[in-house]
Amino acid sequence: MGIVLAGLLVLLVLERFGWMLAVPREASMPWARVALAACLALPEVLYVIALWWIRRAMREIAAGQLFTPVVTLALQRVGLLMLVGAALGVLVLPSVSAALGAPPGHVIAYDVSKVVIGALGLALGIVGRLLRQAAAIQSELDGIF
Repeated sequence: MGIVLAGLLVLLVLERFGWMLAVPREASMPWARVALAACLALPEVLYVIALWWIRRAMREIAAGQLFTPVVTLALQRVGLLMLVGAALGVLVLPSVSAALGAPPGHVIAYDVSKVVIGALGLALGIVGRLLRQAAAIQSELDGIF
């Protein structure tokens, strides 16, 4: 799984910054374009980090540990990363892109897929919190019986 995540990061860097390979060495680097590409890649970086946390949670689940702190924390972090990445993509990045010299566009880039990713992230965070409470209840019941 680590190889897959490394491959995803390489593809992300090549997609966002591959144009830099075509800039002649004697030409000056358009730093506003580099900053714009870095800002636009931020939600995708958050999604790749979320995949890393999913990997950790799946490893625990495969070991038969359903209510461990690692699983609940991973679900909450994945949810938060997905929610923040989607919110950045919809609410923040259009204005930042315009400020960095991109052609004028929308103030809010309403994209259904990003809204769905944000909603799923919110749901995962809630499920993680519910699992943490269920683990606390289970340990309390184990102490009684």
